Amino acid sequence: MRLPESKYLRRALFGIAALCLLLLAVIQYLLLPADGDRTDNLKAVGANVVANLLTSLIAFLVVAGVILWLLPPAPDSREVKVVSGRDRAATLDEGRRSTTFWWFSGGLGRFNRAIVIPELATAARRSNSARSIVLLTLDPDSSAVCSTYAELRGARRSGRGQEWTEASVRTEILATVLVAFQWRDREPLLEVEVLFKQTCSLTRLEINDSFAIRTSEDPAESALVFPRGVPFYSLMQEDFRLDRKQARGIRTTPLPADPDAAALRGWFVQIGVGCASGMSDAEIQEVVEVAASSRSPYG
Repeated sequence: MRLPESKYLRRALFGIAALCLLLLAVIQYLLLPADGDRTDNLKAVGANVVANLLTSLIAFLVVAGVILWLLPPAPDSREVKVVSGRDRAATLDEGRRSTTFWWFSGGLGRFNRAIVIPELATAARRSNSARSIVLLTLDPDSSAVCSTYAELRGARRSGRGQEWTEASVRTEILATVLVAFQWRDREPLLEVEVLFKQTCSLTRLEINDSFAIRTSEDPAESALVFPRGVPFYSLMQEDFRLDRKQARGIRTTPLPADPDAAALRGWFVQIGVGCASGMSDAEIQEVVEVAASSRSPYG
């Protein structure tokens, strides 16, 4: 026997069963004739059917009550929970539907540039109200942090099928920066801030109006969800603020109109990405192509 997990559905189930029990009892003892008066075969059959239904319903209520008494209480939706890798993309989708802000602290920001930024930009225009995005990514000017991250990703299961190098990590970060500023310039109601971190990790933190979520770089692995209202949600916010305080900010110079590789290289340098000055036209063009072909790492 499988009972509904929602306490409201359980109450409705037991309420309906109790009403049916009461109705059958009225039929059995008030409407049907007593045993000595059951000369009509049809009435006798009806009485037997009602009696059997009464017995079955009473047995159901007893068994269901015992099961509920033995089962542990249903988990509180406000408690910290673990979401499987199969379900975490749906959890992130749910978090974006009504949020007014999105904070990210992680590595490359691929999911954010492919999904979060465009969706929140669209939501800002549709609702005619502001949306705010803060991205803390790795510092592309730090050779040490980029190479360390490339080594970590290359050694992980999620790194198979892609060659991770210091250069490829830098390209991914610059593509995220480019997409963020493209959308910010396009949508006045979208507030975007990008900052660079000097340390890397294989876990990421994302926070919105509904919850904070800790994920890993591997889409197949589970995630930790901290719903708003639990103490850990506030703790994750403070953790993010601490990361943000230590991160390096960049300038918010608008993108040049229809930039070629040289103009885009100059823009990157102008906002504070010094490594772009040593990148070739082909490398800058690769950043543009990665930004244009961005797709969710969750598939």
